[in-house]
Amino acid sequence: MRVSILASGSSGNITLLETERTRLLIDAGLGKRETLARLAAVKKTVDHLDGILITHEHADHCNGLPQMLGLWKAPLYVTEPTMDVMQRILPETLGKRLRGVETIHAGQRFTIGDIDVHAFAIPHDAADPIGFTFRTNGTKFAMVTDLGYMTELVKVHLRNADCLLLESNHDLDMLKVGPYPWVVKQRILSRTGHLSNHAVSEYLADPDGFDGKARYLVLAHLSQENNNPDLVCLSAEEALRRRPAESAFCGELLGASRDCPLRPLELSRFLEYVRFDSRMLAIRKTLRISTHSLLHSKFLGRGAEAMSSRVSGSDPLRMPAPKGLLLRRLRPQATLYPPKSPR
Repeated sequence: MRVSILASGSSGNITLLETERTRLLIDAGLGKRETLARLAAVKKTVDHLDGILITHEHADHCNGLPQMLGLWKAPLYVTEPTMDVMQRILPETLGKRLRGVETIHAGQRFTIGDIDVHAFAIPHDAADPIGFTFRTNGTKFAMVTDLGYMTELVKVHLRNADCLLLESNHDLDMLKVGPYPWVVKQRILSRTGHLSNHAVSEYLADPDGFDGKARYLVLAHLSQENNNPDLVCLSAEEALRRRPAESAFCGELLGASRDCPLRPLELSRFLEYVRFDSRMLAIRKTLRISTHSLLHSKFLGRGAEAMSSRVSGSDPLRMPAPKGLLLRRLRPQATLYPPKSPR
């Protein structure tokens, strides 16, 4: 599975999800020209889509939908309340370009091509907002933005994700002194508003909430006026350092931008095995286990499982790296927030 986050923010949200057989577009917040430019920037040529999925009807998630339908003539997957609102707020060309609507609802599981999709409810001030998880070939991608707080249901759906796209919308202090009218500030801070950096950090630090298993943790939907990529990175790093050593996060911390796409993220079980092997080497050094006793044990046999139970108590493919390794891998990620592209 390949995940290409083309844009994330109040000016537009759009993500391309691909396997060898299936292509999906999640949200359509950009116009045709900008969408094609973002695809070209990540060297993607899309000749067809198997589906377009809409999370909710706010303009930054659906404004470009009529153009996307005209460009790719793909079926639309959307909840009925969201569709009702979009038909009122979007141009009439929406109805003319529809090639089929698949009505979905929160809690529903369905399949598009070789991708299993699960929609789940999120707390946001929209008609019927939903988040999604996507599974194929043993890998999982979870995405949730535009939510006021982390419900227990949302936390359950985000667990065991190989790639997690999560909102980190605003810094509380910047929002309070920022230019927005007080009524807008109250909306953002409400339980149907947006997640703050602080709320995200509390979630990331809690091993009972965030399991730390993601290969890629992508923080997204940053406010242009009330947040800063450096603040987001520092807040997340501090939270991840607070995690217990046995549930340390060993993936990559990345940031999605509204101005340019993030590099495509490749999810595959082969990469998972490679990551397991590198973790075994790090754990061997930390626990002073001989190279022979570690590397010559059966890869998924009792030797590896025993090691896993000593270190993490769970899946041998998810063994945490030592705390020092975690810090070395996190610090460079501050530079991974893409610079603004010239207009």
